[in-house]
Order: sequence, then structure tokens, then C-alpha cells
Amino acid sequence: MRTKNILLETTFFLMVLVFSQSCQDESYVSYMANVPVYLSYEELRESVKAVSPTELSNPGKIYFKDNVIYINEFREGIHVIDNSNPSSPTEVAFIDIPGNVDIAIRDNFLFADSYVDLVVLNISDIHNVKEVSRVKNIFEYYLPEYDTDYEVAPVDQEKGVVVDWEIKETRQKIINQPIYYPVYRNWSYSEDLALYTATKTNGSVQATGSNTFGVGGSMSRFGQYDKYLFTLSENLLRTFEVDAGGTLKQDDSLYINWGMETMFILKNTMFLGSTSAMYIYDLSNLPSVSYISKYTHFKSCDPVIADDRYAYVTLKVGGNCGNGQNLLDVFDISDLKNPVLKKNYPMHEPKGLGKDDDILFVCDGDAGLKVFDASQPDVQLPELARFNDVNAYDVIPVNNQLFLIGDDGFYQYDYSDVQNILLLSKIEIKPANN
Repeated sequence: MRTKNILLETTFFLMVLVFSQSCQDESYVSYMANVPVYLSYEELRESVKAVSPTELSNPGKIYFKDNVIYINEFREGIHVIDNSNPSSPTEVAFIDIPGNVDIAIRDNFLFADSYVDLVVLNISDIHNVKEVSRVKNIFEYYLPEYDTDYEVAPVDQEKGVVVDWEIKETRQKIINQPIYYPVYRNWSYSEDLALYTATKTNGSVQATGSNTFGVGGSMSRFGQYDKYLFTLSENLLRTFEVDAGGTLKQDDSLYINWGMETMFILKNTMFLGSTSAMYIYDLSNLPSVSYISKYTHFKSCDPVIADDRYAYVTLKVGGNCGNGQNLLDVFDISDLKNPVLKKNYPMHEPKGLGKDDDILFVCDGDAGLKVFDASQPDVQLPELARFNDVNAYDVIPVNNQLFLIGDDGFYQYDYSDVQNILLLSKIEIKPANN
């Protein structure tokens, strides 16, 4: 009987062992996958530097200050262009900032995201850029676009940030879970999510106390008011106090809603665009940012700008932006607690927009740049001009000069005579694989 029990126990143990091994074989397999290529956090935080100019290859957001144009090279850094002569802009340097998408500038300090970090640079000598301070791990951990024909191998955040993928055979434990990391999709990210907006609708540089701010396009996630810098992520608005040396002190964090995209600041009022609504906040009691109101719309990509009377919102659909109509909405915001939709205008593929006095510029994708008379936007929006030869993405109007980024280059126009808008110059995009 003892022998029989031992045989039964041995058989059971072997069955368990075989079953365990079978489970293990089912859980670990070899397969072709997107395998992450990492940049370590140490390398990331030692990478910022000014180098020789490089060609525009995959530009995103644009910024302007003191006759200098700053153009983001998506996830790579910033092109610095001397614009003293708008008819002949000169590229003077490139600032390597791995993972960069958004920027803002005050005085000689440039604020930029660098993957998960927020970095402050002293750019008083553009050829010898110095890092002043860095706030670590405040932005979402994003992944670059990957080949959807293959599985994605597990990502280990402890190894650093993912900068690329290798398609190769790997042995991994199968995880039947969706990837929850947001994914930057190059131009589709720029189109479907967003880019720093002007503190004045005419795009002029605004001085607040002893500080001077630059001006950017309508699709930014960074903004400035008084001594504060604001950053917007998927669902979180952060407030930083900036001291005289450029060092940041985080003062406040405000959870809003998922799908946040753009920020526009007019005087002491902040307008936020999201995939589902326009939000309005009060900045008169900083560092606290106070909710005023919101206006909900169908799912779409949603940059917003405003003047003293009206807010202008472009609603782009398709792709990651949802379904519905491509529109330009005009809101009466004379009562900030109760924004009223006054008029909407059909558009083709609206993206960024800008306004100078009664002139409204709308980037309408491959339908071109459209210029409108916005003297009575709640009644009509007569088209003054259209440029069909550019797939327009975002604009900055400054002192009768328009900066435009499109899918084939950076354009400058003179609109001092709105009936005869002149092209001053163009810097062409040269894809890296050419």
C-alpha cells in the first residue's frame, strides 16, 4: 500500500510539473515584434546642446520672439532662424532636445518638454545654450509610432524612454492587454492633438512686468501669464512660478478631463481646447486657476483662440479626431460664464488659426490657408483671400507679417495690404530619407 501511495504521489507530482511546464510554454513564446529601443534617462538628461543648423525634415510647432523664429523638429529639437530680413531668413543653429514637441520663451529663457521632463535653457548665447533647471518626470510616458503589423514587446520604463523600435524575433511573456501608453504619431500627432499660443490675439510680444514673452501658434500646450508658466497634458494643468534665474517652482496642479489639447491665454483668462469641449478658466487669483465654464461639442480636434468678444474654435474630424463635421465655431464670450455659440462655418480640414484685429487666418489642410474678414463673425465671415498651394497647419500673425507652417515648408507673408498678400520667403522641408 505504501508503494502504491508513493507511485500515486509521484504520478501527481509529474502531472503538476507537466501542467506547469505546459502553462509556461503557453505563456512564453517567440514571435516577431516591435522591440523598444531605449534612450536612458542619464543620456536623455545630458543631451541638450546647440549644434550647427540642420534642414527642416519633420517640423511641428512654431514660435517667434525678437526677430528670431523657432521651429520644432518633431521629437528632435528646435531650429533657430534669424528673421531680421523676412525675405531671406537665415538658419543659425539647432538645439538638440530629445523628445521635444512644445516650447515657450520669456526673456532669455526657453522652456521645452523633453520626453517626460520639462527643461529650462538659457539662450542668451544661442551657440552656447545652457541648461538652467529641469523638472523630471512630469509628462506622460509616450511611445513613438510603431508598425501595427506586429505585436509590441513589453516596455520597461525603468530602462529609459522609447525612441524607436526594432522589428525582430523576441521571446516574451504574452500579455493580452492593450497598450495604455499614448502614442506620438509624427504629423498625425501634431494634427490630431496639439501645439503655445499668443497672449494677445494680434500676435505681438507682450510684456508683463519686466518679462517679455514670445508668441506661438494656436496649437500649443504651453502658456504664460505674469510670473507663471502653464503646461497642459492629457488631463492635467500644471502651474509653475518662474524666478528671475529661470528656475521653476511648481505651485499647483489641476485635473481637468481627458483629451486636453491646446491652450490660449487672453489677459487673465485661459481657454483650453479638448476633444470634447472648450474650457474657460480664470487666472486672476494665481497660483490658483479657477474654473469658469465650458462648452461641450462632438469629438474632434479643437484649437481655440479668442479676442475680447469672441472665441474661435476649429473642429477637425476624421482619423483620431472622431466623426462629425469639419467646422469653424464662433462663440460670444461677453459673459464668460455662459459662452454662446453664434455661428458655425463649414470647413474642409481645419487646423490652426490666428487673428489680428479683424483679420482671421484659418489653416484648412489641403484646402489651403483661408483669410477672412472677422469684423462681424456672428453674422458673416467673408473670405478675403485663399492660398491653395499650401497644406496649411498653423499660423502666427505678427505686425502685418504671417508665419505659416505647412506640410512642405515654412512660409512668411506680408499682409499689410490684405487685398494683396505677398509671399516673402519659404524654407522647404527636406525629408530625412531623401
